Amino acid sequence: MAYEWGQGERVAEGFRRIAGDELDRAVAGLRHPDDRGVEATVHDVRKRTKKVRGLARLVRPGLAPRDYRTVNRTARDAAAEISSIRDAHALLGSFDRLLVEGHDTGQGSADPALLAVRAELTRRAHEATRAVAEQHDRIGRALTGLEALRAFVAQCQVADHAGVLVEGATSAYRAGRKAMDRAADQGDDETLHEWRKREKDLWYATRLLAPAAPAVLGAQAQVLHALSEDLGDDHDLAVLVDLLGVDPTAFGGEEAATATVERARRARRRLQRRAHGLGVQVYAEKPSAFGRRLRSHWKAWRREGHALPSGDR
Repeated sequence: MAYEWGQGERVAEGFRRIAGDELDRAVAGLRHPDDRGVEATVHDVRKRTKKVRGLARLVRPGLAPRDYRTVNRTARDAAAEISSIRDAHALLGSFDRLLVEGHDTGQGSADPALLAVRAELTRRAHEATRAVAEQHDRIGRALTGLEALRAFVAQCQVADHAGVLVEGATSAYRAGRKAMDRAADQGDDETLHEWRKREKDLWYATRLLAPAAPAVLGAQAQVLHALSEDLGDDHDLAVLVDLLGVDPTAFGGEEAATATVERARRARRRLQRRAHGLGVQVYAEKPSAFGRRLRSHWKAWRREGHALPSGDR
């Protein structure tokens, strides 16, 4: 089923259904990773664990603190067992986008020095995939963790009133707004990465609640997705720049590393300008106003659901 609340669905049952569905799919993938290939399976499992963590943050006001920590930590740790594939392939993808952008701006994407960087990133990506595919204990640990989490969420107790969802989403909005302001003031990698994490919390919350007001919240989710992509691309480029600075020799030497870093920094400036423009749109309201609007959407949607004939719900 969809990653969203159903009309008339109570908070507790929605949490168990959505978390259970995501974990069922992740577990099924890890049980048979060769069906789709290890790389595709890992990518899917990581996305699903993030969605479970986003769901847990949304309902956090209605969860016992210990239960929230269990869900968040278990999902995070399971994904960490297999995350090296994503990290290595993300760097390769970031570099390829730099090549495309360089070609579009006439910067000579076929520079042999740059191709030397790509060759090393490709080697590392293949090595990461091979390592996870051959080290079945890592996949096994991830699978064990997610199976345990699936059993845990099936009996997890959640306070069953709509205020939980409104409070959770408003908290995500408030934290993201503060993180954006800090990133705008300081502009360093740490504050940008923190904004990225808090912005994704709001993106997940908005996706989950979008059926309450599709024209408004659906559009907001699309903007948040674009913002998440920009902040994610910026973070990957920051990691790439750091990697090249640590060991330029492995990537073809100083010339290749310097050329790549210069392109990466230009790309990051563009991404950050665009991200801040989107952020101003997303966080234009005060958190209190956002919360009141969301509560109004939710109540109207719930009233509409109760007014429908039972066969139309």
